[in-house]
Amino acid sequence: MLEKARIAGSIIALLGAVSGEAMKESEINGLKFSIISENEAVIVRTVRKEENVFIPSNVFDLRNGKSYCVVLVASNGFKSLPIKKIVIPRTVQILESSCFEGCKSLTSISFETNSQLRCIKSSAFVDSSLKFIAIPPHVEILESRCFSGCRSLVGISFELGSRLQCIESRVFYGSSLQSVTIPRRVEVLGSECFNGCQSLESVSFEADSRLKCIELLAFGGTNLKRSIIPKSVETLGGRCFGWCQSLKSISFEPDSQLRDIKSRAFSATSLKYIEIPPRVKVLGSACSEKFCPKEITVPHYVEVLGLGCFSECWSLESVSFEIDSQLKRIEIEAFCKTSLKSITIPRRVEILGSACFCECPSLASVSFEPDSQLRCIELAVFWGSPLQSITIPRHVEIIGSGCFGVCLSLESIFFETDSGQEKRMTISGSEQREIQLPQDTRPFLMKCCPRTEDVSVTMVENPR
Repeated sequence: MLEKARIAGSIIALLGAVSGEAMKESEINGLKFSIISENEAVIVRTVRKEENVFIPSNVFDLRNGKSYCVVLVASNGFKSLPIKKIVIPRTVQILESSCFEGCKSLTSISFETNSQLRCIKSSAFVDSSLKFIAIPPHVEILESRCFSGCRSLVGISFELGSRLQCIESRVFYGSSLQSVTIPRRVEVLGSECFNGCQSLESVSFEADSRLKCIELLAFGGTNLKRSIIPKSVETLGGRCFGWCQSLKSISFEPDSQLRDIKSRAFSATSLKYIEIPPRVKVLGSACSEKFCPKEITVPHYVEVLGLGCFSECWSLESVSFEIDSQLKRIEIEAFCKTSLKSITIPRRVEILGSACFCECPSLASVSFEPDSQLRCIELAVFWGSPLQSITIPRHVEIIGSGCFGVCLSLESIFFETDSGQEKRMTISGSEQREIQLPQDTRPFLMKCCPRTEDVSVTMVENPR
């Protein structure tokens, strides 16, 4: 990110002169240009409606008899013109935003050998009819939407030794790309950068990839069949492979640095199996919609099961945890609306988030490992389950209102205590209330077990 900031800073410095008062237009061969520094010029616009445009590398100013190097094509310079072909000289460093936007006849763009182009800015070619483009090696940033809506774009290549570091949001959104190879220096694939590329079947990464983040919906709605994630990737953004209905295989390079899988990263795919890399600490909804196995084993190194991570996985009947699980939190709606029949909560879990087992119609048994560290059971955690009895670990201090709501089969709740005599805790909800069991059994049941009658509440001595 520091490198990206450096690039952006140098580009801003180059553009700084463009807004100066000294900027006056001159003309050469139908092209309007302005002087932006002692030696440099920018192509501002064209006064001719020609099909083929050749931008010169140097322009001559008749006013002072000097020659200037063309380094920039200005914003909106050729917007919506009937251009079919354009040649960019080697001297140009920046193609400004929307410079060729809406050029619906533009099918070909080429760059002179040894191009010094460094940045293609936002919406530069949006909604054009380009069929193929070869990105010059010095380009470091493809800004947002620069090729978005190019529905005729079937191919893109990056020249050998590409310095590209960032493909920003929606860069190729809705194009007809069929395959792409990501250069090794790219660190970020921005949100929706290939979203809606329905013909995209293959994405590969150059050896020694530096990619760190695949952002929200980066490959959403593509036709990918398999993907190998580079070991350098640390984050998979929400729905980054969402709606890839042909995706049957995801694997990770050895020594994967992946740490975070965001919500619904693989939603609506055809995946049947995925092996979570060992550095993952936060597991968002890797499983959802079409990717719903019957059994899941949570690796011991996972510390958080994130918001809705297995929500609505109706095929899910069994969850187990590896020995010495490091799991600390099961977050809101993590297993809501699944077909779990039983579960044993690992001993290091401290929080059960609101509704995390809500509406599990087959969940008849919940137990906790010995020496459970559980402290908080939030709102509606077991709402609507067919539990008959449950033993609450001794460290629990907070129980949310409606925790056992509509548990119509519930007959007994046992609370572990050190003495087996009494238990102090807080009932959370719209109003918090301190209670002491067993004498406050009725208020407890009214808050935590609405619509439940004849439930016994018993103190049991903590087994040691």
